Amino acid sequence: MTVVATDGPGDAETSRKIVQLGGEGWELVDVESLVKDGASTKLIYFFKRPK
Repeated sequence: MTVVATDGPGDAETSRKIVQLGGEGWELVDVESLVKDGASTKLIYFFKRPK
Protein backbone atom coordinates (compact mmCIF):
# COMPACT_ATOMS: atom_id res chain seq x y z
CA MET A 1 0.00 0.00 0.00
CA THR A 2 1.22 3.52 -0.68
CA VAL A 3 0.17 6.89 0.67
CA VAL A 4 1.13 10.07 -1.17
CA ALA A 5 1.27 13.33 0.80
CA THR A 6 2.09 16.84 -0.31
CA ASP A 7 2.84 17.88 3.27
CA GLY A 8 5.52 16.50 5.53
CA PRO A 9 5.09 13.78 8.17
CA GLY A 10 4.20 16.45 10.73
CA ASP A 11 1.00 17.22 8.83
CA ALA A 12 -1.97 16.21 11.01
CA GLU A 13 -3.83 14.36 8.24
CA THR A 14 -0.74 12.39 7.16
CA SER A 15 0.09 11.51 10.78
CA ARG A 16 -3.50 10.37 11.39
CA LYS A 17 -3.41 8.13 8.30
CA ILE A 18 -0.06 6.58 9.31
CA VAL A 19 -1.36 5.82 12.82
CA GLN A 20 -4.60 4.39 11.38
CA LEU A 21 -2.71 2.08 9.02
CA GLY A 22 -0.44 0.96 11.88
CA GLY A 23 -3.51 0.02 13.88
CA GLU A 24 -4.71 -2.07 10.94
CA GLY A 25 -1.45 -4.04 10.89
CA TRP A 26 0.42 -2.11 8.17
CA GLU A 27 4.13 -1.45 8.75
CA LEU A 28 5.81 1.67 7.32
CA VAL A 29 8.86 0.38 5.44
CA ASP A 30 10.05 3.31 3.32
CA VAL A 31 9.49 6.97 2.55
CA GLU A 32 10.55 8.39 -0.81
CA SER A 33 10.66 12.01 -1.83
CA LEU A 34 9.31 12.87 -5.27
CA VAL A 35 11.51 15.59 -6.74
CA LYS A 36 10.43 17.81 -9.61
CA ASP A 37 12.49 20.75 -10.92
CA GLY A 38 15.00 20.26 -8.10
CA ALA A 39 12.45 20.61 -5.29
CA SER A 40 10.66 17.95 -3.27
CA THR A 41 6.99 18.05 -4.19
CA LYS A 42 5.50 14.99 -2.48
CA LEU A 43 6.38 12.27 -0.02
CA ILE A 44 5.41 8.71 -0.85
CA TYR A 45 4.98 6.35 2.10
CA PHE A 46 5.27 2.58 1.48
CA PHE A 47 3.61 0.08 3.82
CA LYS A 48 3.53 -3.70 4.05
CA ARG A 49 1.65 -6.18 6.18
CA PRO A 50 1.73 -9.95 6.54
CA LYS A 51 -0.73 -11.99 4.49
